[in-house]
Parts: sequence; C-alpha cells; structure tokens
Amino acid sequence: MLAAAVVASSLVSAYGQSRAASAQAKAAKQMARAKRKQAAELLKQAEINKERMRVSGVQMTKEQQASFASAGVTVNTGSTLAVMNDSINKVEQGITDMINDARSKASALRAGADVDMRLSSDIQEASKYQIAGTLLGGATDYARVTGRA
Repeated sequence: MLAAAVVASSLVSAYGQSRAASAQAKAAKQMARAKRKQAAELLKQAEINKERMRVSGVQMTKEQQASFASAGVTVNTGSTLAVMNDSINKVEQGITDMINDARSKASALRAGADVDMRLSSDIQEASKYQIAGTLLGGATDYARVTGRA
C-alpha cells in the first residue's frame, strides 16, 4: 500500500509540475503576442498621427497666409515666407520626432516579446528537469519502501 502511495504521489507531482509549466509557458507566449500586437498598433497610430499633423501644418500655413494678406503684407517674400517655412519645418520636425519615438517604443515592445518567448521556452525546458527529478525521487522512495534499494 505504501509503495503504491509513493508511486501515485510522484506521478501526481510530476503531472502538476507539467501542467503548471505549460500554463506559465502559455502565459509568456500570450504576453509576447500582446506586445507584438501593441508594437504594430503603435506604428499604425503613428502613421495616422503623421497624416493628421501634416494636414494641421498645411492648415496653419494657409491661416498664416490669410493673416499676412489681410494685413497687406506680401505673402511669398522676405520674412513672411521665412515664417511660413519655419512653421512647416517645425511641423516636419515634430512628425519626425513622433515617428522616431513610436519606432523606438515598438522596438522595445518587440524586444520584450522576444524575451517572453525565450522565457516560455526556458520554462518548458526547466519543467522537463523538474519532472525527471520528481520521478527519480519517486523511484528512489519506491525502492526504499519495497526494500529494493
């Protein structure tokens, strides 16, 4: 009876370790997928924002032109042209900064996803050793109980 309990205990422990490792590995893979999806969404939103910023920049330039014209200032010469070009340059720099920031964040998310995938693999590998140890320990206990040691 004791020998059967030792065997059953080892098998149940090994099964529990296997299930726990599978759940942890699955969770790590889900985190990796979520991070990759978040990175893709971040870049997609950055492209949308880029277009919005460009449209706003064009609108701002038109408003500047209208303001200069209503004040009787020649629009396409001298300082007025410099002001509008400066505005366009600032919008373009803002776009570049926003895109670079999004790319950097997306890269960090993808790197995190890679770490999560490695973690998943490591969990599964470690589980094999834990299960083997549990089963070997159970075999040792069985041998002691049955006098076969």
